[in-house]
Amino acid sequence: MIQDIFVPSKIGSYYIFHKRVLGFEITTSCVQASLIYFSRNAVLLENSMSIQLQDQNPATIINAIKKIATTIGKYDEVVTSLSSSAVIFKELTLPFIGREKIKMIVNYEVEPLLPFLLDEAVIDFLITDENKEKSQTTILVAAARKSDLDVYTNYFEKAGVQLTNVTLDMFALYDFYRHTMYVAQAYTSLLLVDFGIDAIRILYIQKGILKSVRLVPYGLAAMMSKIDDSQQILSQDILEDILEQKTPNHDEQKQHEITQQLIADFSKQITLSISFFSKQIKNFTAPARIICLGAGTQLSGFIDLAEQGCQTPVEILDIKRVAQRNNIEVNKKIKLDGQHSTSLIIPLSAAHYGDINFLLHEQQKRLNQLLNKQLLTVLLISIATIAGIYFYSNYQLKQWDNAYDRSKKDMAVTLKEQMGVDVKSIKRVSDIVAAAQTKLQQEKKVCFSFSQSNNGYLNHLQELCSKIDRVSLGLDLKKLSLHGKEVVLQGKVKDFDALETFEEELMELHNFTLKNIPAELTFTVTLLVNEDQEKKE
Repeated sequence: MIQDIFVPSKIGSYYIFHKRVLGFEITTSCVQASLIYFSRNAVLLENSMSIQLQDQNPATIINAIKKIATTIGKYDEVVTSLSSSAVIFKELTLPFIGREKIKMIVNYEVEPLLPFLLDEAVIDFLITDENKEKSQTTILVAAARKSDLDVYTNYFEKAGVQLTNVTLDMFALYDFYRHTMYVAQAYTSLLLVDFGIDAIRILYIQKGILKSVRLVPYGLAAMMSKIDDSQQILSQDILEDILEQKTPNHDEQKQHEITQQLIADFSKQITLSISFFSKQIKNFTAPARIICLGAGTQLSGFIDLAEQGCQTPVEILDIKRVAQRNNIEVNKKIKLDGQHSTSLIIPLSAAHYGDINFLLHEQQKRLNQLLNKQLLTVLLISIATIAGIYFYSNYQLKQWDNAYDRSKKDMAVTLKEQMGVDVKSIKRVSDIVAAAQTKLQQEKKVCFSFSQSNNGYLNHLQELCSKIDRVSLGLDLKKLSLHGKEVVLQGKVKDFDALETFEEELMELHNFTLKNIPAELTFTVTLLVNEDQEKKE
């Protein structure tokens, strides 16, 4: 899922992102599955299905898996369990703690104990005890042939279903007990027994620690066949009737006898197992209680007959009560009893409680793929971010340039209209401002010359206008400019007589002194303002 790229879907038992896990249990008689929904701290058994198998043909099993996967509902992960009959168990005590450290050396530790090559094996382990004071860990190692694992995985592959996890039935059962049922000091020791169709799985637990396991490689189906070889063809039908406590084709007395025999065989295996454990385990204590689950617990009178045979208190695992006590909700439409409990326990262990996964090597490939996705995603996001910043910066710069050009144009137009300054040829704004300021200073100077404090200039100009007869001289005054104490006149007169008269009139001015005498009809004359006259005024 996309959220797994950067954020894990689960931290401890808290699910950041919800997911649905579909757990399969495959037996010789049926394929069972449970769909469990995980969200935050909530666990919900949404759906459950069971399909009876007419035979053990692989095509029949594959079709059953395919039918369940396509009808049970949406799911994110698929898990199943490997039968302990295909597994070799070895107990090891290692001088350090930590699952990651153990994973690094467990294959080499168990290699001399294997009856097949290490390259042919898939190995995982369950930590049964950690002694932090002694820095010591006891583990139960499970090793299976890859070929046996491939039998299971091929069923799902051919059904078009991708397996996420393959756990081990006994380990799943212990994980479920340890996380949902164990109460410190409740019993000194006990047996946890799965009385199934194909096998009897027996776990000896002492003070909450799994000390040993034993697999009886035949269950109800094989026991039924041994009771009466003449009824082998009908044994499956008879067994179904007994489990459902029906008497359609067989009398009640016959069913009672078969039930007694089945429970007696079961009790015998339990007694043998207790004897086996007592010889194998140091400081062995007899189990104070036997907790049973599985199809065999549905037999009529199971508790009473089993207690008589085992001489030990027996109880049937109340899976509904355990689920309720651990905040595991169950859809009201689902039938949940001892017979169907394993299909619930498998996905809970594989996805929620346990660490066992015989597909770890495949899982590692997926983790590497996930890491590659993370790195590729980071690279793409980085490139996209840099490219975005680059193009956005260019866009902003272009916007600013356009705004600058518009502002400069508007300023040029305003200066032209308001002040008569032509700045089209000027590119830099600072130069445009300087030109405007120069023009402003010139205008200020002219205005200042006409202010009340400088009205002497007006008097001088008035005298100039009154003393000179422009009409008789034919005077064409082109320009009159003021430069400090100087008045510059530029223009022309009609002839030399007029030029002589114009010179005389200039000489007669009281407020001015003629600086240069006009010699040509087109002239430039400079008059100096008399300072003494200026002071008088």
